[in-house]
Amino acid sequence: WGVAAILEAIDGVEFEDVAKLSERFFANLFVEMFIGGNVTRASAQATGESLLKTINARPIIPDLQPAPRHVALPARSWHVYDHHETNPGQPCSAILAYFQIGYDNGGD
Repeated sequence: WGVAAILEAIDGVEFEDVAKLSERFFANLFVEMFIGGNVTRASAQATGESLLKTINARPIIPDLQPAPRHVALPARSWHVYDHHETNPGQPCSAILAYFQIGYDNGGD
């Protein structure tokens, strides 16, 4: 969108409107974090706690928590899974996938 289209779309939107939307948006938000790289465990936990506090996160009802799907591949194997399907029950849902790129030496 260009600047003019954005300004037209938000014409008449007040701060209270954004605050109410924010409350509704974060009310049923499932947060799962992955912090990787050159960070310590304590630093990663502090960052996660800070984020959860900032968005005023609350524990999700267990029945609403997505079921994780874990797949363990044999060492040095290749796997491609291509699946195109919408989720009509949750049109605003997302798919999260972690990929390990490169070889796993398996502790060799």
